Amino acid sequence: MRDSDRATEVGDRLAGLREEVEAFLSSSCRVIDPAVDDPPGLIAAGSDIGAAIAGAQAFQRRLHAAGLAGLSVPVSDGGQGLPKAAEAIWVEESARYAIPNMTPLAVGLTLAVHTLLAWGSDALKRRHVAATLAAEQVWCQLFSEPDAGSDLASIRTRGTGLDDGSFVVTGSKVWTSFASHADFALLLARTVAGTSGHQGLTMFVLNMKDPGVEVRPLREMTGGAHFNEVHLHEVHISADCIIGAEGDGWRVAMSTLGTERGRVRQRGRPRWQRVAALQRQEGPADPVARDSIALLAVLETVTQWTIDRADREVARGGVGLSGSVLKLSASRVEQRAAALAADLRGAAATAWDDDEAGDGHLAHWFLGSRANSIAGGTDQIQLNIIGERVLGLPREQPRL
Repeated sequence: MRDSDRATEVGDRLAGLREEVEAFLSSSCRVIDPAVDDPPGLIAAGSDIGAAIAGAQAFQRRLHAAGLAGLSVPVSDGGQGLPKAAEAIWVEESARYAIPNMTPLAVGLTLAVHTLLAWGSDALKRRHVAATLAAEQVWCQLFSEPDAGSDLASIRTRGTGLDDGSFVVTGSKVWTSFASHADFALLLARTVAGTSGHQGLTMFVLNMKDPGVEVRPLREMTGGAHFNEVHLHEVHISADCIIGAEGDGWRVAMSTLGTERGRVRQRGRPRWQRVAALQRQEGPADPVARDSIALLAVLETVTQWTIDRADREVARGGVGLSGSVLKLSASRVEQRAAALAADLRGAAATAWDDDEAGDGHLAHWFLGSRANSIAGGTDQIQLNIIGERVLGLPREQPRL
């Protein structure tokens, strides 16, 4: 196909994409009810993680069969080959529907696919990208360690090179979402002896079923266990599983984290609408409650405008805002919404198991939202990044 014909085809598909997405969603999902639907991304304590993953996979497979998976991924890699603007259309349209919780597939569909497309060999892309888009592979992310959470430069997991170019990796990772059900992982390890800091790191694709990979679920204060410890006991990884170049893992990891913090976000329904629906169950709102809900609506709207602006800049070929700005804003909105919902419902918000009123999720939402200031890099780290790399302020000096 000539380039001009391909461009015309892409333009025609993009022009009709909104109607195509709307038709798929209306036939697959019901419209969101703000009074009863929980915030997207919330996996309540006691939930069956396997069932949550299976539900996400089933929906992704339907999306794939409809030709709507990987909208901006090149056709040669199993996607639709559309401009980035197509992703924004999906987000806008899907916000009105109660689609399954897709959080369990987020590492694969966003971080792994982006990283492989940007840095992976042709063989790695053939092996993983199309299969991930078709929900045949579930991924996790092995970055954080017991002594190196947001400070990736302190990673201690070691990869020892062998004569055939492969590596034997030993170390421990922690706070790994859905590792107990993952097929593959993005693994960051130090492979160059005598290096420290940003130097000597390498990014791998790790098969989570390989010998020597041990996964231990971590029980959270919500009662759930989607976080895990992962221990690597002399795990053998072949040379063709390296993403990018050996020793260049820091650049690859920064690219991955930029996607995590600044990716087009699944809006779902605005949080303030859910909070307002909870308040209506209590009766007429007092002035303080109305003020709090209005402030949440303003902050959430401004945050979404910021994300939309960043997405438009990226769609035009720009670099967009720092992902740290977007991540920090979104995590603070989530925490404010959860705290306000709990405040408005008062004693009912302390229910742990869902009762007839369905208040059990509020405690889980409130406690689970605490993790938003840690996941993807702590708020403190994001503030440092914004200050030093975006605003050009001097580096923070260590306290004596």
